[in-house]
Amino acid sequence: MVEPIKITMGDSGYVHFTLNLQKFYPKDIDIEWIYDKKHRITSESKVTEQGDLTYDITNVANTSISSFTDPQFKVFVTWDHESLDEPETRTLTIRDLPWIPQVEEIIVPKLEEKKKASLTCNISGYFPDHLKVSWFKKEPGTDSHPIKTPLPNDYYKVIEAKDQKEKLSCQSCLKFTYTSKRDHGAEFICRVDHPILEHPIERSTGPIGLGKLSMNRTRNT
Repeated sequence: MVEPIKITMGDSGYVHFTLNLQKFYPKDIDIEWIYDKKHRITSESKVTEQGDLTYDITNVANTSISSFTDPQFKVFVTWDHESLDEPETRTLTIRDLPWIPQVEEIIVPKLEEKKKASLTCNISGYFPDHLKVSWFKKEPGTDSHPIKTPLPNDYYKVIEAKDQKEKLSCQSCLKFTYTSKRDHGAEFICRVDHPILEHPIERSTGPIGLGKLSMNRTRNT
């Protein structure tokens, strides 16, 4: 019997892959972990004898977080036992990792004419560091279009600050000087993409206006 492979983050910069196999006999079993089809990952096993004389094994493979620089990474685990007609293999990709970006609603300040403003979107809990954050502006009655930064955009500036812990966080800010002529009624959208996501996550300010706080909205792409 095979349980789903558990993936956890260690305290020392390692990701742990845990494979549990149950009720096999005899005791001898071979388990191999491979990264990128060629690099072997070391692992440790703990075997437990059950009351019915079968065995369970917990096998833990550890790989450095630096192994995840390639968003197309794959990890393969293969086990072989004399009870099997052929070895069994499981493949893990970035989509199997549990660290999905958590995207908060956009923080919108009270807006004043010709005063500097900052729209802030906080993202946390993701891994690995392949996050892409884009800002869009949607004029009333039109489709959204990307805000291209840095210059030649003269009005809007995007600033990002990242916390480089194992589970990462990012604060993305769109800074501009508010003017009613250019910005009143516009909707600003923060789009977050990551290889672990099937679809990007979007957060919206809703239509902004002078002296009022907008109603934040979650958008599906």
